[in-house]
Amino acid sequence: MNRSPKKQNEIEERETTILDVAARVFLSDGYHSLNMENIADEIGCSKGTVYGHFRNKEDILMELASRGVEKRAEMFSQAAAFAGRPRERMAVLWMSIELYVRAYPEYFASELILRTETLREKAAPERQEFMRGCENRCIQIVAGIVRDGVALRDLHLPDGMSDEELAFGVWSLTYGAHGLLQTGTPMKSMGVKNPFQSILYNANIMLDGVGWKPLSTELDYQSIQKQAAKTLFEDEVKLADRR
Repeated sequence: MNRSPKKQNEIEERETTILDVAARVFLSDGYHSLNMENIADEIGCSKGTVYGHFRNKEDILMELASRGVEKRAEMFSQAAAFAGRPRERMAVLWMSIELYVRAYPEYFASELILRTETLREKAAPERQEFMRGCENRCIQIVAGIVRDGVALRDLHLPDGMSDEELAFGVWSLTYGAHGLLQTGTPMKSMGVKNPFQSILYNANIMLDGVGWKPLSTELDYQSIQKQAAKTLFEDEVKLADRR
């Protein structure tokens, strides 16, 4: 069905409003407090109007998560294009994950809850497929930086380890740690004073362990990350600071 540009804009604006309200309710009150009726009440429309855009609340969360993974893939691409040696680019990519989590908490929280298969399967198949495609793009970007490190002889992978396995290790350490922080675990009482700094520290220890040059004792990766934040992720830095 052909729609006029004005009608199409109205539909897109309403969908954005639904997502904005859902994100706010989800972040403040949690998954169980989110439902189609309270979204409709906040917007001032009928519940049927909300259902006209999304099949259920999991579909809404999947759209938020998909937009988030698409944004994360975009940030990974920017990090991978940073002018530096492969390990410098990997350090920038780690930093981009932190900025993503801090700047877009609604996206990241949606991603995490949809790791539960029974919830994820309630969303529309096309939204699930889109999210999987973006996630695959992310891991391939990380693996590409690993391959560049090997090609330049900055990195010699241990016998039996593939590019993708090291990429998975790097990503799971950083991404998984940020997921743990979202659970509200009291890190300070566990002796972790600065969780974000600890994540980057442990990631450096991991790559030092496989001998990826330059080692963290040879280069100030924190300064490189600060430089990249200013030049590549200015918008995300501003958003994160406002959160």
